Amino acid sequence: MLIGIDAFDSSCFQTIVAFPSFYRIELSNSVVDEIYIDEDTEITDSIIKPVAWGFQTILDAPFSDDSLEGGSISSGNGLVIDHILFQKRKADELYWSNVSQIIYDGTSTFYEAIDKYVACDFDYEYSLLPMVNGVQGNRVTSPTITALFDGVFLSDKDNNYSLIFDVEYGSREHVTQSTELMPLNAQYPTIVFGNSDYVKFDIKSTSVSDTTYNSGGKIDIKQEKLTRNKLLNFLKNKKPKIYRDGNGNIFLVSLLSNPTEEHQSGINGIAKVSFVLVEIGNYEDNDTLINAGLLEGLTTT
Repeated sequence: MLIGIDAFDSSCFQTIVAFPSFYRIELSNSVVDEIYIDEDTEITDSIIKPVAWGFQTILDAPFSDDSLEGGSISSGNGLVIDHILFQKRKADELYWSNVSQIIYDGTSTFYEAIDKYVACDFDYEYSLLPMVNGVQGNRVTSPTITALFDGVFLSDKDNNYSLIFDVEYGSREHVTQSTELMPLNAQYPTIVFGNSDYVKFDIKSTSVSDTTYNSGGKIDIKQEKLTRNKLLNFLKNKKPKIYRDGNGNIFLVSLLSNPTEEHQSGINGIAKVSFVLVEIGNYEDNDTLINAGLLEGLTTT
């Protein structure tokens, strides 16, 4: 049992280590009734529990209802909620990632955040956090939600393109770097590996407009051209995108080389679009998504 541990004056380790920040706490094989974490270094190292939530309080979790979530701004010290933060996590993981942050105006009763960055057939939990000057309030967690969809989707903060007709998945190349070194006095070479580890793949699909799809068989050549141009302009805008498909794959990608369109013989107006994508970062990292312009209303930490 650990009681009254002060990260600056004592430690459960043999050497005194100051912890600059906490991102996760994992407890096992123990019985604990409360965890309290505060940035105030003047708090006495004591088993007496603080009774108030202060501005420097990071976590106050009394484990009511078997929950590790802590913190409250119900009293607010006269402060007013200014933002609502939407977060998500995979149902079997601990880490919460941001979805979006919207301004709370105090008048609306309905707030909406659309999450386009989910993997097919994975289970997610979503939560809502009220914010006051950057301080988080009590977390409200949704039931588990399973994401299910077909085809290929390419998305950014403002767009969501679906490719569902005649989708052809090319081979997915897992790129790693290595080099062969041959010492003069050795019989066998030495292989040195780099840190690169990303995927590169190509996609081909028939582009069909909503007008043609809902027409019962009549091809609207004008709308086909306009729809295909919008897709090609989106692909060529030199901005990062989120790729996801019905196979459970999801990547942060950028277009590699030139997209192509191939018109179908004997069918005016219909064409296939093909392109090559390369993975450029971790889609689950909030700062990466924010720097790529893919999260709404959020800034990097």
